[in-house]
Amino acid sequence: MNNPQMLQITLTGLPKEDDTRELVMSGMLELGFDSFWEDGALLHGYIAAENYDADSLNMMIENKLPNSHVRIIHAELENKNWNEEWEKNFPPTEIEGQIYVSAPFHPQRPEIPYQIRIVPKMSFGTAQHATTYSMLRLMIEMDFENKTVIDAGTGTGILAIYAEMKNAASVFAYDNDDWSVENSIENIERNHCSKIEIAKGEKEILTGKSCDILLANIHKNVILGDLHFYHNALKTGGDLLLSGFYSEDLPDISDACEALGMEIEKFIVKENWVAARFTKVK
Repeated sequence: MNNPQMLQITLTGLPKEDDTRELVMSGMLELGFDSFWEDGALLHGYIAAENYDADSLNMMIENKLPNSHVRIIHAELENKNWNEEWEKNFPPTEIEGQIYVSAPFHPQRPEIPYQIRIVPKMSFGTAQHATTYSMLRLMIEMDFENKTVIDAGTGTGILAIYAEMKNAASVFAYDNDDWSVENSIENIERNHCSKIEIAKGEKEILTGKSCDILLANIHKNVILGDLHFYHNALKTGGDLLLSGFYSEDLPDISDACEALGMEIEKFIVKENWVAARFTKVK
């Protein structure tokens, strides 16, 4: 597949508070941005040119940061180099002494039980973001032995890869983005996985599927829109892991899950982002 023409959108004049930047990045993710790089006071976001809508970005910033003085700068990136700076700034991550997420150019940590090698290429999911980190934290304490797993919005494929490493019987992972599908396939091969099926699609791809565990690290609006499909695919007694939303959104997510017959079992908060585990009771 040819690399898509990418844009680097740089925001200047953002308030310095970390939660403000997280709020803006969340909004940019909803608009189709793939990933971000913070360079001092600058925030760089990356998006396929065909998915970029300048008016929507301006409106989102005005809604989330009224009366701010944010300037938006556009730069077209060379296809072969558009992710180079981001990859340079992708540090390895250790999670609870159990998982080590790194790129091939990082030093190895053989003393850590689970080694996941990721080359992100701007797909979401390196364990640097609080949501991916927290999803992996929840997965550490779960039993995946001989379980069937679905990974919705797989991104880099990192959650699917860890599920196979924990001896899942099979993993079905999907994403609606061509670039993420290609990247996840590369990362699956890089980690010598053989039980993961990758497909491109939206929530409808779940019709007729069944699983013991369903993983969805997306964002609030997609989760609420897709939740009925998650419920239908999940076996009774199965676990649903959700992330990609803020702590203030947890009541809405929890209420929607309970209305379908899924009860919350545990949640964790990191940098105001939530990851939660629900069990399907009916």
